[in-house]
Amino acid sequence: MDAISCVAIAAFESWIVSRFRLSEALEHGDPANQLDTKQIFWTLLCVRYFAVKYYRIFLYHKYFSPLRHIPGPTDNHPILGQLLNEFRAPSPVSLYTKWRREHPSAPLIRHLSFANAEVLVATSLPAQREILQTQCYSFQKSRIWNRLTRDITGDGISTLEGDAHRAHRRMLVAPFAAANVRKRLGPVLKAKAREFCGLLDGLFVFDAEGGREENRGEGGEDRNTAVITDCVSLFSRATLDIVGIATLGVDLAHLGQTTRVACQPQSHKEKKTGHCTFHKAYEQIFTPDTLGKILLLLNAFLPTRWVPLAGNRRFRTATAWLRTALTELVRERRRDIVEAVAAGVYDGGEARNLLSFLLEESVLSSGSAEGLDEDLIIGDIMTFIGAGSDNPAMTIAWCLSTMNKHPDAQNKLREESTQLVTRSPDPSCAEIDALPYMDVFLKEVLRLYPPSNAVHREAITDLTIEGVYIPKGTNFVIPLQCAGLNTAVWGDDADEFRPSRWERKGEKDPDWDPIDGNEQHAAVSSSSSPFAFAAFSNGPRICPGKAFALYEIKAILFELVRRYRFLRIEGDFTLDNPSLNLRPRGMNIRFERIDACM
Repeated sequence: MDAISCVAIAAFESWIVSRFRLSEALEHGDPANQLDTKQIFWTLLCVRYFAVKYYRIFLYHKYFSPLRHIPGPTDNHPILGQLLNEFRAPSPVSLYTKWRREHPSAPLIRHLSFANAEVLVATSLPAQREILQTQCYSFQKSRIWNRLTRDITGDGISTLEGDAHRAHRRMLVAPFAAANVRKRLGPVLKAKAREFCGLLDGLFVFDAEGGREENRGEGGEDRNTAVITDCVSLFSRATLDIVGIATLGVDLAHLGQTTRVACQPQSHKEKKTGHCTFHKAYEQIFTPDTLGKILLLLNAFLPTRWVPLAGNRRFRTATAWLRTALTELVRERRRDIVEAVAAGVYDGGEARNLLSFLLEESVLSSGSAEGLDEDLIIGDIMTFIGAGSDNPAMTIAWCLSTMNKHPDAQNKLREESTQLVTRSPDPSCAEIDALPYMDVFLKEVLRLYPPSNAVHREAITDLTIEGVYIPKGTNFVIPLQCAGLNTAVWGDDADEFRPSRWERKGEKDPDWDPIDGNEQHAAVSSSSSPFAFAAFSNGPRICPGKAFALYEIKAILFELVRRYRFLRIEGDFTLDNPSLNLRPRGMNIRFERIDACM
């Protein structure tokens, strides 16, 4: 915008100057004067542009910004602000937590980003409520966030704004409503959870002569145990299979030896990429090397994806394959539906997946998505597959990590699950979901380790938040982990794992929950707000797949705790940074089968 304004003003100024040329030189079309006019234009353009940028980068945030009085960190780089500190931090959210503790009473914290652009961190529950609910549609996804994620999610529910978002979200509510998930996907969740346990059993080798189980490549005191190497990668195989059935109606079969849906390149250029799968593609996207992380960070501010580097090539290859595979599947499914409808033999039934639902609604004249654009359908599918596989996989990893640190919690989960199987040998998803301790355990893990790092918003109009004037274009960050670690909300032990904080508080109020908004409990009045728990965000843009994700995670945990005992984490692991998620890298967990210990 600055460049366009400077060009327009410089052109106008050059025209004004040319009007005062000597009439003789203008009448004769003196080439020297024409050259002088061009030189004047470029000189004025450069001077004006650099003056504007100097003002924006070095002066505005210090002396002129209406936000300059908001507290925040002061150890800024002269040009990069806090960007280097964010990159060097141990996790993508640790700085936000640090700033929150340094300014516990501030509803908003200001920090500087690339080129000293101002970013506001909303840390208080009232501020988050205004951004996510009260004034939700006075904000849009920030342009920085869209540059980071658009190649991954496409143009769907995650990029729509205003009335278009409202209408699209209403359409997507039904397929992922809790009742529909239980009815349509309950058997799938249980079957895939058991299949995943079969994959874990494959980590053991049975010694037929000695009747003994041995870990592949392991020995010594741990001969009866095995190690889950890189938990998130392994768990994402199960979650990808589940979300593939839910969204595409296709078993991607990543838990098997081979993958039935794989990349079959068509063009000469694509053949160079070789064989690909959904799992491989998302591994390339979500777990880049150091160069890939740097490119991810830079792409938020500068268009770097075109740079011919290996990290960019891997990213572009993965996203291009995903889009190509989904486009072919969408067109094939649409053709089948159109032909079946024309022949009068099509019956979608209640078991239809998200893709079939969207195509039916767009093909049928009475559908709620009549004429829905193909790019929007592909974008919706990419969003649900990416988020519905990666985030639950990370949450399961954090659950197992927590079990290692708190064996008493693991024992309670195992006892509760075993008792359910005793009462009901083949429990339904509804019965698993109703397990009280598993519910509070999972909520506590999500409070401490929300899979997504933050919600990013940009004000599209001038407004006021918590009494602070916010000019149009201001960027906001709502770090989700900060809500869970906020001592003003959860108490002095906010950073401790304590599932009992979620348990019922007496017979007078058997349905009490600290995030149900019940304000009558003075002792937990701060946490008696839905905004105290932000793992799935809140407001009109809350994650539409929340119910699906919770059922998915619980179904897998239910099978895991009954069959295995998780002993310890092998070695150290790190948190990816920069990253879009709170992703542990190198989390290796040693475990043993229950029957091997009894």
